[in-house]
Amino acid sequence: MTTALSYPGEEYSVVLHSIASFLQVQPQNNRLTLPSHFGTGYFFYMDLPWGMQLWLSDFSVYHDFYMVRRKAAGDFFNLRFDIIETIGHSQLLIEDQWVATPRQGAYLLLTSTQFNLAYKAQPGTRAKSINLRFPKQTLEALMEAGNLLQYCVHNPQAAHLIVKPSAETFGLLSDIFECGHEAQPQQLRTLIPCLQLLDYFRTQVQAAVPMSERTGKWLEEDDYQRMLDLETLLTTLGPETPPTLEDLAQQFHMSVSKLKYSFRAVYGTSIYQYYQKARLMKALQYLQEGQSISEVVAGLGFSDASNLNRNFKKAFGISPGKVKQLRLNHEPV
Repeated sequence: MTTALSYPGEEYSVVLHSIASFLQVQPQNNRLTLPSHFGTGYFFYMDLPWGMQLWLSDFSVYHDFYMVRRKAAGDFFNLRFDIIETIGHSQLLIEDQWVATPRQGAYLLLTSTQFNLAYKAQPGTRAKSINLRFPKQTLEALMEAGNLLQYCVHNPQAAHLIVKPSAETFGLLSDIFECGHEAQPQQLRTLIPCLQLLDYFRTQVQAAVPMSERTGKWLEEDDYQRMLDLETLLTTLGPETPPTLEDLAQQFHMSVSKLKYSFRAVYGTSIYQYYQKARLMKALQYLQEGQSISEVVAGLGFSDASNLNRNFKKAFGISPGKVKQLRLNHEPV
């Protein structure tokens, strides 16, 4: 049995209510307790100073679980501190590219809301996680490390950006969870260990990434922005046929070869593969929102229901019909 969930990468209040709507449960005091048919544990969020937010989760799942965080508008970053205990297989992907996080154990990782992120887990997986959400301006001020943040953005799957926690950081994790369990969590008391956790991540990455790489030349800023604009175009296409590479190259003022190279440098895959994956993620979102299979087929330009079913099942391990059944029954299928 598989549970497939797609949610927006917006501020954590939006995320919590999106997950609550999908699971048909009601949050209480910014806390969502998982229904018994799904697993055990909870999600919780709180606001912090400087536009930051904290997300805590401690849960285990009973079924195959596929969770997709859709990219969001604006520049925000999430620092993850995950502790994974599993008897099966778990996997983290950014833009459908596997990130070499340990299948068991603990790690810290910085991700950008400009990219889609997916998490796959098999029954028996238990995860305890802290997520800190930063506006870009806040994080730039706190990291104080030149181009280090830019390096993290341009190399989201780099193994040396996956930081192994120290004994001290496990103590910080305990302090943060303790603050989250208070009847009335205090922002400033919670903020201190959160900033200490970020400082540990910063110093570890700074030591692991040579200055020559940090200050190296990636894409020009204009070309990087063009790829963000191209990605927006791909993800907002409806039933119309996507433009050809030649048309896109002309629209974004570069050669076809430079267009293909630049897009892969940012998103780790080809333009066509990204477009196909984006369509399927939108199909999952629309099915969860109540659209019929025929509406999804027509709205996203699939040739027919069989075409949607074949590609959807290959991507998510579950058929569109099963997603519809899940929504009607409010339980994993």
